[in-house]
Amino acid sequence: MRSLGGVGVDGNCGKLTFGKPELEWFLSHFVPLAIVMGLISLLWNVALAYYHTLRAPGKTRLVKLGEIIQTSIVSCVVITLFSVSLTPLTELDRETQNKVPLSVQELYHRTRQYHISNSYGLFRSMTGVGGRPEVVLEGSDRHDRDWQEFEFLYKPGDLSRSPPVVTPHQPRLDWQMWFAALGSYNYNPWVINLAYRLLNNSTNVNKLIKHNPFPDKPPKFIRALKYRYHYTKFGNKTRDWWTRDSQEEYFPPLALYQPTLKEFLDYHGYTKPLQEQHVDKSIIPYMGIIRAVVDKTDPVVFIWTLCLAAFLPHFKALRFRFSLFGI
Repeated sequence: MRSLGGVGVDGNCGKLTFGKPELEWFLSHFVPLAIVMGLISLLWNVALAYYHTLRAPGKTRLVKLGEIIQTSIVSCVVITLFSVSLTPLTELDRETQNKVPLSVQELYHRTRQYHISNSYGLFRSMTGVGGRPEVVLEGSDRHDRDWQEFEFLYKPGDLSRSPPVVTPHQPRLDWQMWFAALGSYNYNPWVINLAYRLLNNSTNVNKLIKHNPFPDKPPKFIRALKYRYHYTKFGNKTRDWWTRDSQEEYFPPLALYQPTLKEFLDYHGYTKPLQEQHVDKSIIPYMGIIRAVVDKTDPVVFIWTLCLAAFLPHFKALRFRFSLFGI
């Protein structure tokens, strides 16, 4: 066996033997190097900003003073953001994280609630090669028949519905339903809580559902089935976008009168009152107004409208530049 930079190579079959020790060795060298390179790049750009501000021709001292103050404020904000990001970045290597100053770590924990910076995660493998696993919720007033499906806003469900464009929006519930399909409800107890809320006809939960087949009165039973979805093949005469294969029952029919349902929710703490979070209550009325407006708008249309509005000023600037060259 030969070694290439800490990575073992089996000469007989050419197989890489990259294990956990090699990964830890790589991260212990790469993470500090990434921090140093990022710091050098940051300081270089700050120095350039001051240089261009001071060397700008044709400006009065008062204007330059204002620009220096503006550059100083922006530089302080950027350096603060860089410092805050060090703690989640160094989670890749604990030894490097221990070397981060305590004051910087404290700054991260104080601002953590604002989600300014987050740790990095990587999927070890991607699903969907053999079909996309999906959990489908169904409701009925009978224990053994007449099941009707709940349709979510974004995730695959109705076979005839095309996949919606959601980027850059991240639909939280639909995203978590995909994770739930990768395991069982024992590892995703919130799915049972979701069914419980639908059995109680929760208004807030119903807002997260595209189509509730029981709009006036909640069903008596809810169950979940697991399917594997596939795209229909090109040239198929059907108008459906998907085909699906039934896999298994994800969880059996649930009803409010079942004592095991309440015991399950009690065990996982879903029946406890929510702890009051420290928030600025002065903005709650304004957030309610914004939520009321957003609820009347399609989420995808709303997100892309905001993106388009942000891009329009840049589009006008590009159009002006092109007009200078007669384009």
